[in-house]
Amino acid sequence: MSEWKLKERTGKDILKKIGRTAASYTPEWNFDPEHPDIGYALSVVYADMLEDTLRQTGRLGYKHQLALFNCLGADLKEAVSAGGYAVFQMSGDAPAGTGIPAYAGMTGELKGEEGPVQFETQEDLYVTPARPVCLYLTNGEQDRISCLSENLSQEFLEPLPLFRDKEENLQCHEFYLAHWEVLDIRGEAGLELRFYVREGIPLDRKLLKGMADPEAVRFTYLSEEGWQEFDRVSVLSDCLLLRKGRQQPPFQKTGPEGEETCVLRCQNLDLQKAPPFQAEEIWLRGSGSRLKPQYLYGASTEYGEGVYFPFGERPNLYEELYFGSEEALGKRGARISLRFQLGFAKIPLEAAEQTPVEWKWIMKRSDFRPDPEYDITIEEVIWEYYNGSGWSRLFPGKEYSDVFRAGSHGLEQQKTITFCCPPDMAPILVNSCDTCYIRARILKMENLYKLKGNYIAPVICEAEFSYDYEGDGKRPELIFLKDNLETQLRRSADLAEEEKGLHIFADIKEKEKILYMGFETPPVGGPIRMLWQFQERLFEEPGSISWEYYGKKGFREMNLVDETCNLSCTGLVTFVGAEDFQKCRFFDRELYWIRLRDESGYYTGRQKKIRRPVLQALYMNAARICHMEREETEYFTLDQYEEDCTFSLMRGNVSKIQVQIRKDQDDQDEWETWEEIGNLSDAAYDAPVYEIDRVAGILRFGNGVRGRVPPFGREEGIRVHYKCGGGRGANAEAGQIQKLNQTWGFVTGVNNPQPLFGGLDPETPKEALRRCGATLRHRNRAVTARDYEELALEACRGLQKVRCFGGRNGAGEQEKGAVTLVAYTEDGRVDTEALLRYLRERMEPGILKRSQFFVVTPVIVTVQVHARVQVGSFQDIFQVKQKVKKQIRAFLNPAEGHFHGEGWRIGQFPRAVQIQNVLKEIPQIVRIEKVYLTAFVNGPEGRQEAELKTVGAHPYVLPVGGEHEVLVGVLET
Repeated sequence: MSEWKLKERTGKDILKKIGRTAASYTPEWNFDPEHPDIGYALSVVYADMLEDTLRQTGRLGYKHQLALFNCLGADLKEAVSAGGYAVFQMSGDAPAGTGIPAYAGMTGELKGEEGPVQFETQEDLYVTPARPVCLYLTNGEQDRISCLSENLSQEFLEPLPLFRDKEENLQCHEFYLAHWEVLDIRGEAGLELRFYVREGIPLDRKLLKGMADPEAVRFTYLSEEGWQEFDRVSVLSDCLLLRKGRQQPPFQKTGPEGEETCVLRCQNLDLQKAPPFQAEEIWLRGSGSRLKPQYLYGASTEYGEGVYFPFGERPNLYEELYFGSEEALGKRGARISLRFQLGFAKIPLEAAEQTPVEWKWIMKRSDFRPDPEYDITIEEVIWEYYNGSGWSRLFPGKEYSDVFRAGSHGLEQQKTITFCCPPDMAPILVNSCDTCYIRARILKMENLYKLKGNYIAPVICEAEFSYDYEGDGKRPELIFLKDNLETQLRRSADLAEEEKGLHIFADIKEKEKILYMGFETPPVGGPIRMLWQFQERLFEEPGSISWEYYGKKGFREMNLVDETCNLSCTGLVTFVGAEDFQKCRFFDRELYWIRLRDESGYYTGRQKKIRRPVLQALYMNAARICHMEREETEYFTLDQYEEDCTFSLMRGNVSKIQVQIRKDQDDQDEWETWEEIGNLSDAAYDAPVYEIDRVAGILRFGNGVRGRVPPFGREEGIRVHYKCGGGRGANAEAGQIQKLNQTWGFVTGVNNPQPLFGGLDPETPKEALRRCGATLRHRNRAVTARDYEELALEACRGLQKVRCFGGRNGAGEQEKGAVTLVAYTEDGRVDTEALLRYLRERMEPGILKRSQFFVVTPVIVTVQVHARVQVGSFQDIFQVKQKVKKQIRAFLNPAEGHFHGEGWRIGQFPRAVQIQNVLKEIPQIVRIEKVYLTAFVNGPEGRQEAELKTVGAHPYVLPVGGEHEVLVGVLET
């Protein structure tokens, strides 16, 4: 229904027409404005009168429309107050929180407004010093842990996608085994690793095979050159055999917690091949062979490799031979073997002076015999070791005491000395080497004091140590576990006392995706309100998000009000912090934890691409606020009984009102609160109700038939307390509200992190005519697409664009019977719930039953224009560049752009040729070289470039301008 208008003409147009006509009928008139005559003066008066008559006549249709709708009881819509959120700041050293009641006032300096603008909170708020400091995401199904934010401040440098598995996976499954002796390996050695799950039952062989798979598990040890992989890993019976090659560097003595020890590391690379298990006991058993002595010393000589006389060429009583090896002799309790090749060499005794023969005439035969020669040999040695305070016997008896006794001279033979390494073996400094030693000391020698003969001296070569442990070996001294970003350090002594044992490769117990939010201070008390600001609203039906906090009994469900609709839109989350908040270590951080669990599994294990919430900012201590221009209290007196009485308030644009009537009781000042009703004609005869015209500020009461008549004759018997507010001028920009009207405890400030929106001026008669005309046409029933659009504009006056599509679902795909309403506001905040509530009662119920009605926002496509133009002069470059950008921004404005200034209709998309036509209007441009467009959309993976043809063909597309690139050159002459 359009407004009826008569074609209006101005007085100048009428005067020109009279002048042209007078030239034929009254040529004597002088129509010169510089020298007017009586005819010209009469014409001017007539033109002015006719202009006013035409104007009044042209408004007849408008007046008749107003009269018609006034008769139908139509009213103007009142102003709407701007609303949004405010965040309160608290002093960093505040010992406790501060409560702020509802309707607490604050002030903002807004552009275009004279003086400060008042706002007030809509709900109680407890301002707490607790702040979230970190945010982690776990996905037990994929064994992932991601750190979304290590410093969770109020505003992020970049939007923070939630429930997305694109961030670095910090999950690792490792365990470290440390032992000073067993793992002190320098040469070639084998290391057996045994796990017992319970009561001496070894680990299943299938699990052992999985751990021996190099693609699933990696075994390394720490050396001076860093972490080294073992030469090979295999399964041996009921254990793992780790083999260290001869050429590999030795273990380095260092370990966790700063303790000096040797460390073995196991890393799980694939939980599917090597799944978690529980072990009651872990045993290490090492075995090494062909270990050269670290130091050989005897007869005051340091020996190296080769052949040598261990006691010298001429052994002597109490001569000592030292075998040093920290690797072998440091294995206390191990079975040690010392092998060497032993031979003997004959070393003649130094010749003494011969006694001359005393010749006689008669001599015996024996006088002519030479003196006999003797073999000087080692009869007995004692084997000793150093126990920290002195040298002690290695064997309790005379074991191996005759190892150096000469047998068949010259025959080489292998000797093996086997013993159990004493538990009190200690290193000692011998000559220049400090290590662990055993020594052989000569106790007895045969023919030591003979003067003629030969030393039968031992000769040694190829001395080697070997060691092995009996049974299962030894338990690790330290066990260091690292799973789920948590670390545990266990000692063997503590492990033996535990009943549950160790969880090796402990995975995430909860398989769904969970967000963990850590606080340094517990968020206790309430009501605490957190503002979750998301980049865009998710119109898909997300799954249920369960909120839990960590208390004395573990994670427990929180009782809260979630206005974000399971993290699908910007809103407040309100809760009362429980008193039993407990600190707990998660992800190696000791904090107070709140977690958000994807209870329904909507974001867990989804293969297809779905939109996930993208967090723009997270604010603690936020509250909902609205514009409140003024607060007044007025008193009225009804002098006599009067039906349908009215009272005019001093101010209009009433946002909130309370009307009270004084009761007729002696000596008591009691007031009865009356209720507001939309139309008094619907009221009962004795109902204490009133009707209010909020725009004009006019209060109406009943007549006794429709609504009660207020009592008369009481001085100031009617009390009206009301607040005024509303209008577009209160739509504050972000950060413009910065002042509190009073002091609240440790609260130091306030600000609005987002622009306030929703403020609307009172409806104009022209807008009301359009709305009421539409109402007459559709009769509050949505049948055609136009009906849906007009009803949506009635439900939400702030909508700038709305378009209804039949036969398409919410994704824009064709679907028979589906109806989709696409709504748009400049700030992107569409109250879809209000639209659904309003339309649900006015549309075909079958569409709702079939779940084929959708309310969505348009697909916002940011269009960036790249233009290259040429001008004729260097003086025009800067000016033309600014004009081009201004023209493009105005043209791409979704609400007021396009060629006719009415904005872009939902579903329309600009083309490069249209931009060229816009630029042709700039006179300084001589030539347009090139114009092309680039489109960007916000998808599941964030902001990304899109193909023009694809996004331009989407039925719900709406273009907005982005950052444009303009290159201006000078045309060569």
